Amino acid sequence: MNTLPSIRVGIGHLARRLGVSIRTLRFYEEAGLVQAERGRRREERTFDADECRTLEQVVALRAVGLSVRQIGELIAIDQDTEDYRAKLAAALSQVLAEKIREVRAIEHLLSSARASGVE
Repeated sequence: MNTLPSIRVGIGHLARRLGVSIRTLRFYEEAGLVQAERGRRREERTFDADECRTLEQVVALRAVGLSVRQIGELIAIDQDTEDYRAKLAAALSQVLAEKIREVRAIEHLLSSARASGVE
C-alpha cells in the first residue's frame, strides 16, 4: 500500500493564516495545546492537518475569551461527545455572562456621563 506523506504547515505560514504571531503559536505549544514537529534547527516548527485544526479552534476560543486552561481542558475531550458539547456550552455561557456584565457597566457609566451633561 502506497501512502502519501502527510502535509505539514510551517509555523510562519500558519501564524499568518490564523492572524496571530509566531510567538503566540509557540506559547500554545509550550502550554501543551498542540505539538509541533521540529526540524533540524530547533526554531523550525511544522504542524500537521490535525494540529492546524486544533490551533484554529484554540485561536477562535481565545478570541471569545476562554482561558488557555479552559481550552486545554476542552481539547482533551473527544469533540464528538456530549461531554465536550456540555463543557463548551458551559464555558461559553460563562464568558457571555461576563461580557454582559461588562456591557452593563459601560452602559451605566455612559448613562451617568450623559446625566452629567457629557456627550
